[in-house]
Amino acid sequence: MKYFILKHNGLNLKETGTQFQSVDGILGDIQQDFIPFEGKIDFPFKLPEPFLQKKAKPTTFLNVIMIPAQFLVFKKHFVNFLENFNAGEFQTWDVIVHQNNEIINDYSMFYIPDNPQTEIIDFKKSKFEINEDWIIRSTVGEIVEFANYEEYLSSLFKHTTPPYLIANKLLLDFSKQSKDLIRLTNMPMTGNGYYVSEKLKNAIENERFTGFAFQEIEEIDNRIKVIY
Repeated sequence: MKYFILKHNGLNLKETGTQFQSVDGILGDIQQDFIPFEGKIDFPFKLPEPFLQKKAKPTTFLNVIMIPAQFLVFKKHFVNFLENFNAGEFQTWDVIVHQNNEIINDYSMFYIPDNPQTEIIDFKKSKFEINEDWIIRSTVGEIVEFANYEEYLSSLFKHTTPPYLIANKLLLDFSKQSKDLIRLTNMPMTGNGYYVSEKLKNAIENERFTGFAFQEIEEIDNRIKVIY
């Protein structure tokens, strides 16, 4: 089953109104360190309240800059729509959205706690490098290899400042995935985020839900190869 990276359709101003529909609002606790990046959230916290820009359109999938990337903001009817697909376990919180002195009450903050990147990165066929130059990539750094995700993650956390740990050759294997919506984190090549199956992508487009865009995984970088 083929997968695509889920993106905001912010460049389509006819659909979204503005590229960044919400750039400020009431933060709540969402930026605090005790909000986990992965794993189930089983405690109450103060929810954010996004403010939409004046010209922003309230799309099905909302681009809210102040909410961290592990969370998405969907219309409630889209969350109900996902029940027709294999999205696994997810959590939602009703959020208040403000626009032009009015309140919109039909949005939910969406979160998938589990991440299958340990299964998807093929470490036997991938190589990494330690490199100061991680943007232009004019030089090749020290080549390193890892036996598993735990070894990779340990090294990744040691290189949060230059020199960085980056992928030299990355093989991603989606052939064992069956869910229509998954979330990946701690990925090389800026591959963090939500991924949708081709089945779900086609359904979103057929239903004409707004605010969605999709990217082929190998378009992130030519060093990425994908197996389905």
